Amino acid sequence: MSSLSPIFIVGTGRCGTSMLLKIINNFTSIAIPPESHFIPVFLKNLHKYEPLSNDENILRLLKDIKEFPYVRDWNKSFHFDIKKVAEQVKSRTFQGVLEAIYSEFASQKGEKRWGDKTPPYITCMSDLYSLFPTAKFLHIIRDGRDCALSVIRCNWGPKNIYKSALWWRESLLKGQQELEYLRKVVPNIEKVYLEVKYEDILDNPGIELKRIFDFLQEPFDVEIIDKLKIRQDNKFKWKKRLSEREKQLFEQVAGDILRYYGYETNFEGLPRLSNFTKFYYSLDNRIKSLKNVYWDIKRAIYKTMQV
Repeated sequence: MSSLSPIFIVGTGRCGTSMLLKIINNFTSIAIPPESHFIPVFLKNLHKYEPLSNDENILRLLKDIKEFPYVRDWNKSFHFDIKKVAEQVKSRTFQGVLEAIYSEFASQKGEKRWGDKTPPYITCMSDLYSLFPTAKFLHIIRDGRDCALSVIRCNWGPKNIYKSALWWRESLLKGQQELEYLRKVVPNIEKVYLEVKYEDILDNPGIELKRIFDFLQEPFDVEIIDKLKIRQDNKFKWKKRLSEREKQLFEQVAGDILRYYGYETNFEGLPRLSNFTKFYYSLDNRIKSLKNVYWDIKRAIYKTMQV
């Protein structure tokens, strides 16, 4: 496998992908932009831009990618010159277009390799592998209850422990399905996919980062550890912050996945949630999510003002 293989950092969200992004951007030859989210969207709608052998279609595709909301956030650190990127498209395919975009980003950062950090891509690793057969997937996992505590405070995503548990569980189940596909088509899966735990990095940064850097085929210097600001106590906060009812509720929804990844569980023989309980927490989540609408509108107005 090429030492220039593209890297995809995936996870559930609020699981430590941003920490890995900072480490890789600061201490490797890999340049990773902010989250992209556009690859599966354009892959699904690629027929609208075919044939890509046509120069106008390439330019139109690049223009629409540049105007994609998440990619517009790249503007703070990336000069997206459509004509320049179009000239660098070596293969008249969607893969070729992506390579040109990400390679130009890496070039502007003075790096040789490129990567992507979009947690939801855990649900489409098979598509990414089909596009990039030399790609590597770095999957970081964190205790779902800490992920829940974090995501509930965000202006996106689930807003209560029930919906957070569903979100965490469904993301990892989909990731497991994607991994099973990769195992069937990749001869040496250990060279393509690496699973790391957020908590293990906090507890043993030297060991875990060495493992990650070896997987990425990047040189590792133990002095990196002294330069990092890793909060080793930033784990298992759920033990103090969740109520007993919330702890039980999370296990009722996602206890099987907690146990699968070796996380502590405290309740045995829990009954299935009633339809009323599911309805109650779903309604509660919808009401609390109305705050997200306000932030979505505010972000949309702000981005319009930046045009």
